[in-house]
Amino acid sequence: MITKDTQVKKIKTGYKASINRKCKDLTYEVGKTYTFNGKIEPCSTGFHYCKEIDDIFDYYVYDRNNTVIFEIQDLGTSINEDNKTVTNKIKIISIVNPNKYNNLFKYYKFDKNNNLIKVEKSDGSWEKSEFDKNNNKIKVETSDGYWEKYEFDKNNNLIKVEKSDGYWEKSEFDKNNNLIKVENSYGYWEKYEYDKNNNQIKFETSYGYWEKSEFDKNNNLIKVENSYGYWKKYEFDKNNNKIKVETSDGYWKKYEFDKNNNKIKVETSYGYWKKYEFDKNNNKIKVETSDGYWEKSEYDKNNNLIKVENKLTKWNIIIE
Repeated sequence: MITKDTQVKKIKTGYKASINRKCKDLTYEVGKTYTFNGKIEPCSTGFHYCKEIDDIFDYYVYDRNNTVIFEIQDLGTSINEDNKTVTNKIKIISIVNPNKYNNLFKYYKFDKNNNLIKVEKSDGSWEKSEFDKNNNKIKVETSDGYWEKYEFDKNNNLIKVEKSDGYWEKSEFDKNNNLIKVENSYGYWEKYEYDKNNNQIKFETSYGYWEKSEFDKNNNLIKVENSYGYWKKYEFDKNNNKIKVETSDGYWKKYEFDKNNNKIKVETSYGYWKKYEFDKNNNKIKVETSDGYWEKSEYDKNNNLIKVENKLTKWNIIIE
């Protein structure tokens, strides 16, 4: 259900998840206020957050190495949709210390290494996870009796999975940690071969399907063919930018790059094209296509996207 807060009667607070402090094209900083000038829409435009910290993992997959959670203040006009909110003005108050997760989360529990070890739901169901000393997940079990177990080799490669329903899957790796075989309890298998540079050059399955790949001296993939007779070829420039793709069915796609290796044009055998322009910091500032679409963008000195204009929308962000 969507509701709208048109007036701020009291300071609204909440939590915003990010990947290393970045959400979309904006890197957030503690203490700064962000104002969005334009139409806000849930899951589209504006600044999104959750009023309850437990709700953020409905929208972000937790990663102990990359997830950063902010405590925020909503200083603007808001739209509420289910358990998330979008606003046109937000202030970043602080970064939540992972060591305090267990005090803040009601339905999630973490170990001393910030691995997520338990998830509970309001209906009483739960899921528990166990990790080894290298932070590899080695077991998952749920309140309905289901479980999965995982084994890893000394190089932290996943070599076995088994499940409570009797299914299992085993994997083998070579000395370079390349996956060379997978087999499962159904009798199915896959095999992989690599060249001296660890490029995968062959893939085959127990069904008789195979796929072969070729690479150039710079380890660029230049050809793929399979047991169905289909093939795809690739060409690269001196900077290893992919400049052409063609397939056995007659299709092709060509690419052009500028001196900074930014892709500035794509065209296909269907007559379609797309062009790009970049600023001096290699931020994409304009896109136009053969069907008449265009979009212009502006970035601040920290390379945050602060303005977008196209045929359908126009907005900008002020950072203070």
